[in-house]
Amino acid sequence: MATPKTIDNKFLSIEKRGGIFVIFAIIGIVAVAFFIGLQQNMFTPKVNIYFVSNSGKNIKTGAKVVFNGFKIGKISSVNLEEAGNVKAELSINRDYIKWIKKDSVARLMKELAIGDSIIDITKGSENTKIIAENDFIAFERARWFPAMEDEINTIPITLTNSPFITDIITELKTELQGEINPVLENVKLALKNFRTLSEDALITRQYLDSMYQNADSNLNELNTLVTQLNVDIPNIIKSVNKSLDSINLMATDFRKVTINAFAEIIEVINDGATILGETEDVVDAVKQIWPISSKIRKRADIKEQIIKVDSYE
Repeated sequence: MATPKTIDNKFLSIEKRGGIFVIFAIIGIVAVAFFIGLQQNMFTPKVNIYFVSNSGKNIKTGAKVVFNGFKIGKISSVNLEEAGNVKAELSINRDYIKWIKKDSVARLMKELAIGDSIIDITKGSENTKIIAENDFIAFERARWFPAMEDEINTIPITLTNSPFITDIITELKTELQGEINPVLENVKLALKNFRTLSEDALITRQYLDSMYQNADSNLNELNTLVTQLNVDIPNIIKSVNKSLDSINLMATDFRKVTINAFAEIIEVINDGATILGETEDVVDAVKQIWPISSKIRKRADIKEQIIKVDSYE
């Protein structure tokens, strides 16, 4: 059976490991949030401008805003006004606002043939002033790919120019492949990262499950120990009480025996003293008897003579 000290050490070890895991998890979450913030330009100063459309079709919050194919911001909000028009607010990085002029146009178009909608802002005139904070920008919807729209509108579709149309379609296919392949690679990379993240999450979950199981096992051992102590301690107390009662009883009996023995010893000593006194009286009486007293005197004289002979006088 595990002792309380062993159980405490186990709990301390679990708490330390759990604390370290939580600290690293928090640090990881903060780092990921900071990285995402950097990727989304959340820490870059922004300038807000807006456009108005008669329809909110394909205008979505978060859609990219590009200038000459380069991302410079995003749609931060899309709201329906009281007049029924749709007002879209664009959040532009302050460093790029200098390229947007008063006569620039925000064009809603598809990034790819089957891609998401984006806002493409035209360059505007060089001599026109730069657009200011919360200014209005003109808006229009592009019908197709702007780079090819004008050419396609001028081409009559007939059997005589079908090879030319085929070339255009081939060129369009090549362009789409060039655009789609990087997207597919990014999707594959994202799926790979997601798979790795899922595996890490599974390992983390397994570790947490193991830690919880160990904690449950330790708690069960502690409960068993406490239960056993609840049973053993009363028995030990009863045994100690019985032992103390026996010791008290023995001490009482010993005290009684000691007192009785001491009284008997005193009585024997007194009787011995009485007998000794009586014996001395008998001896003295015997000494006074005539035949014996003479014998005692003679022996005393003889002893005195013997002592005088042995002396140096």
